Amino acid sequence: MSSYTYDINEQCLIVRLTSELATLSFECGNTEGDKDLEDFFHNQAIHFSKERLGQTYCVIDNNGEVAELVAFFTVSNE
Repeated sequence: MSSYTYDINEQCLIVRLTSELATLSFECGNTEGDKDLEDFFHNQAIHFSKERLGQTYCVIDNNGEVAELVAFFTVSNE
């Protein structure tokens, strides 16, 4: 096990998804389910928010020169 520690509270911000953030590079993998997640993030999550079906949040690592999306999650209203 690595001794490297990653403190998400110090290295990341959790922010609501915006149209601008939805354009950030985000790739899960090569399976059909992975592609569904990518499609939701890039194309459907904003619509879900506008329709009050759920709110998506992004976990952004802002420790480097360029902000990087490391995760996202959606809280459903259903």
